Amino acid sequence: MNDPELYDRMKVLRYMGQHKKYLHEIVGYQQRLDEIQAAILRVKLRHLDQWIDERRHWASLYNELLAGLPVVTPATVGDVRHVYYGYTIRTPRREELMAFLAERGIGSFVMYPLEVPFQPAYQHLGHKMGDFPVADGQVSEILCLPMFSELTEAEVREVAGAVREFFGQGVAAQASTVPAVATQ
Repeated sequence: MNDPELYDRMKVLRYMGQHKKYLHEIVGYQQRLDEIQAAILRVKLRHLDQWIDERRHWASLYNELLAGLPVVTPATVGDVRHVYYGYTIRTPRREELMAFLAERGIGSFVMYPLEVPFQPAYQHLGHKMGDFPVADGQVSEILCLPMFSELTEAEVREVAGAVREFFGQGVAAQASTVPAVATQ
């Protein structure tokens, strides 16, 4: 039996309740792990600690190179350690900075353009602007810069240099005090 409505509903449920990326119409799931992907993941998991260390290294370099700019970089609190799934900064000039980076061929993106309580899937809860003042103030400022373990120092420096250029601070110094990533 072909049922276009049922097919559409299953696709939306499987894709976190979205027809359009980052707009959750209903509560959905993200379950894409079949047996072949599970077998690949089992092998890749052996490298997870090394990849996280590499991401932490690049985040540390980003932090160093972006210091003194009018951006908020990710913070580490106490003994809690970040895995840097993304490297997200905050700036009130997000849209301008995104455009500037794009002109230079540097990718950046906004992962969560709308706070969870205001997603269509949760509108039944009745929240309104002002209920979450911290999130309300930050949602228009968040911007993800390139972050993955295979980045190179030159790439991190290029991204950070472009951000510095955007803010009129010139290219970051070439010397780094961030130690190299330990390999296993």
